Amino acid sequence: MFNDNSKKVEIFGMHCKDMEKFPILTKFIDANQSLSIQVHPDNEYANKNENDSGKTEVWYIMDCKENAKIVYGFKDTVTKDKLKNAVENIEENVNYLKVKKGDFISIPSGTIHAIMDGIVLCEVQQSSDITYRVYDWNRKDKNGNLRELHKDKALDVINLEIDNKVQNYSNVHENTNMYRSDIFSIDMVTIDGEKAGHSNKDSFYTYIVLEGERKYKNRRFF
Repeated sequence: MFNDNSKKVEIFGMHCKDMEKFPILTKFIDANQSLSIQVHPDNEYANKNENDSGKTEVWYIMDCKENAKIVYGFKDTVTKDKLKNAVENIEENVNYLKVKKGDFISIPSGTIHAIMDGIVLCEVQQSSDITYRVYDWNRKDKNGNLRELHKDKALDVINLEIDNKVQNYSNVHENTNMYRSDIFSIDMVTIDGEKAGHSNKDSFYTYIVLEGERKYKNRRFF
């Protein structure tokens, strides 16, 4: 939690001056089994019902097995009046999208999604733990009970108007604008030699090393 306002602005920028916690999280996820099919609320719903922020996230596929897939949204045949039935029969009604190394996928709040097995990815997300689990492949907890699902809340927040395009950046050799939103922005930066960066003091920058073999040479960041 932030305590000293002046230090907060000095380190994280003016956009963070009214925030009570650090606004983003970065994760590396190595999925050796399929993760739950889930959805996250937007800011409005999360603030009202969970006293937290919503959760939009993005994924960059660092490596994956051949023919790896993710769950992303529903099939076109799922309409609002069919949504409840689709959630009850989730495996049959979601899109399974093939992914490969270098793919970049945005997951706006309200998107049904899951990371399937055999995928290593970097995730950038809003700093929130609010997850509504819709299906968990019948896994059980340590007490032998099926893990808790949150279908009613999921039905409240699912957005069917999701564009499920995947952009590949595996052959990018220059600085690239990958993602822009009012939550965070992402650029891919390829560095050969050294690179200096300076904040305009409105916000902060986080550098994530995605690949590279030599010190200060041929490294890829976003």
